[in-house]
Amino acid sequence: MSSAAAHPYNFRDYAIRRTRDAFHAAKNETDPEKIEALIHKAQQQLEVVKRQALISQLYSGEKLVLETKGKKLFSKH
Repeated sequence: MSSAAAHPYNFRDYAIRRTRDAFHAAKNETDPEKIEALIHKAQQQLEVVKRQALISQLYSGEKLVLETKGKKLFSKH
């Protein structure tokens, strides 16, 4: 899943932050059973993020200020 598929900034940011933190926490793990459990948990979390992104797309609203990079926020009349 690309980060662009997770539309709202907060879902995308949350998923990236959680993934990074999980990898850092488990980087020295050597037990194959624990590694397998971590992979399984990560796959479950990926499915949750995919569902959140789909629901968000179904009920999307206006973009957040953080998502309007390079765009003018207010038009001049």
